[in-house]
Amino acid sequence: MMINIIAMGFQFPGMWAWSVAVAIPIILHLLHRSRSQQMDWAAMQFIERALAESQARVRLNQWLRLLTRMAVILLVVTALAGPRASNSAQNDISGEARTYRVIVIDSSFSMSEMQGNESTFDLAIKKATEIIRVSDEGDGISLILLSDAPELVISTPAFDHDDVVAEVVALEQLHGSAQLQPTLERALELMSSDSLGGFGFEKIELIVITDGDHLLWSQAESEASKRVLDEIHERAVMHVHIVREVTENNLAITGLTGVNDTGGTGNFSRFSATVKSYSAHPVSNVQLTWRLDGKLLERESIALQPGESQSVELQVDAIPTGSHVLECHINGDNVSIDNHRWLSFTTRSEVKVLLVEGTQGDAEILQLVFDPEFPRGRTVVTRRIDKTLFASTAVFSFDAIVLCDVPSFDQGDIARLSDFLQRGGTVFIIAGDSVNVENYNQWSWEPPFRTGLIPGDLGGPVDVAPQSLSIVENGHSILQRFDDDLLRSLEQLPVQRIRSFTPNSDACQSLLVFEDAAVLYTVFRAGAGTGFFLATDTSSGSEWSEVVTWPVFLPLIHESLKYAMQRRDQSRNFKVGDLVRRVVSVPTRNARLQLTLPNEQQRSAILEPFQESSHWSFEETLTSGVYLVEYDEPINKQEQFIVNVSNEESDIRPYDGDIAGGGFDITNEPALSVNSATSSEWYRIVLGVVVVLLIGEWYSRPDSHGVEGA
Repeated sequence: MMINIIAMGFQFPGMWAWSVAVAIPIILHLLHRSRSQQMDWAAMQFIERALAESQARVRLNQWLRLLTRMAVILLVVTALAGPRASNSAQNDISGEARTYRVIVIDSSFSMSEMQGNESTFDLAIKKATEIIRVSDEGDGISLILLSDAPELVISTPAFDHDDVVAEVVALEQLHGSAQLQPTLERALELMSSDSLGGFGFEKIELIVITDGDHLLWSQAESEASKRVLDEIHERAVMHVHIVREVTENNLAITGLTGVNDTGGTGNFSRFSATVKSYSAHPVSNVQLTWRLDGKLLERESIALQPGESQSVELQVDAIPTGSHVLECHINGDNVSIDNHRWLSFTTRSEVKVLLVEGTQGDAEILQLVFDPEFPRGRTVVTRRIDKTLFASTAVFSFDAIVLCDVPSFDQGDIARLSDFLQRGGTVFIIAGDSVNVENYNQWSWEPPFRTGLIPGDLGGPVDVAPQSLSIVENGHSILQRFDDDLLRSLEQLPVQRIRSFTPNSDACQSLLVFEDAAVLYTVFRAGAGTGFFLATDTSSGSEWSEVVTWPVFLPLIHESLKYAMQRRDQSRNFKVGDLVRRVVSVPTRNARLQLTLPNEQQRSAILEPFQESSHWSFEETLTSGVYLVEYDEPINKQEQFIVNVSNEESDIRPYDGDIAGGGFDITNEPALSVNSATSSEWYRIVLGVVVVLLIGEWYSRPDSHGVEGA
């Protein structure tokens, strides 16, 4: 026969120190007796006989009242200590069965959906707090935040439940998506830890608190996730608690871009925002607001059908030179995080280009391609130098460097060029017949870019068949403004010989390639900068090609330059969770900078020297918005960068799949069924007994029903 033992525990055992107060009624009783004095008087002889008869009843009444007062004090102390009892039929003689609970809280941005006056994330915090409060005193708690990269908030089992609640309440809603499998793997690691054996846990529970959205829970259908779930079920009981009422009413700004102008600077004069409805019903009167540097530009109203995406454009004239932040905002739904989008961009008065010649005159015609108005100059301003002057030239005052058939480079040259690229500069490499192949290949690199010149290997000259050139990346943004006639003209570039080049596919995009896969024109990414490689000669009178005089070559170069300038701006635009890495032109060591996050929190970072510059990095891009960077001396300047959300989580429809076959259920039932009376229930019980005892004590007083003996 199983014996059901009710084990009593206390949430605040330290309150038992107040039990010494039980001596107060005894002390008062003794003091009262010590003050009593016996005085004989004439009438006393007539009532002595009556007093003797009632002496036993009076003493019994006094003792009962004294014990009642002592019991009241003990019960009040018991109530303050937080009594709770649990069914311990499964306990051994040493005490209560102990449970290890791993609590996982979903912090993806779909959890920001408002449910009345509270967000789904707020409800998740409340549910987690409730689960912790009803846990027995010997239960251990670990805590994981479910996000893009699961955050282990409490790893080692914690037994001070007040501290655990404090950690839960301090959690913040993140603006990223969530990855289920890595989170389950972290939970499995905690459950499988060898250190758990020392705690004597007899039961393990995994509790996931979530909104049950489709994007997250469809991940449980993957084979890898199912394998992890199977291992979890071998070790633990798993509960999923969904704290969301389905509304399926969400709108989102899924894109915000600038539109190229016709100048050579790549400045934006038009902007386009894409708004999408994830609602199941038509939505009207959606207010869309544009702001530039915090100042209102325009408001307009749009209407959306279910699932519709709509592009809204804005024309802005005469934007001042300098760095700017454009914000687009909508209203009208319950998920606010994806209702904002920002774009950081720069308006330039001119683009400065440095042309470096391997042989004097190599870049004479090319200079006119970059700057057709030379020597007056308009949006593009050029300067042409000999290679021997490169080391003494202030290259960081230029936006782009063009290396025109430069034979070779030394380590100092490569350091300056690498630094230039890391800072967001643009480099055009033109490899003609004067190039030293062995020297160039010495400076080839593979991603990730740290230092080097070209992302690939050069070879000898290769003759190519005329009219065999084709466009590989027809949809590339460099070619978006090309009409059919320009595209056909581009395929007819007069090239007879090129320098063979084997690009690294992870860093390069080849735009123009001959039939035999010989690459003519390639664009590559290098840090925050952009590079272009042209595998033929552009000097006047060259036998390799005549591309420099071909009409379509000028728009190709100018669109490439625009693309590079806009990508330079993109180095200040990030997504939630991205690593921010910035390079500044001042070489310094241990100088500090201060970051102000969108939620007004402050962070600091340290600048480290990087060749002729300095760099810093920041990885806590967990919330979307505008980040302000303030540099200390000797830099002493401010700049901003932008973090936007990825819109995968904007689709907040609930998961409706059936994965029960894998031993896993999503349910709206309470996450935890605890067979115990909570502290608050026992508190009420104890205080009820106190009230009954006080009433009984009052009725036991001699004067509670009037004056006796009247």
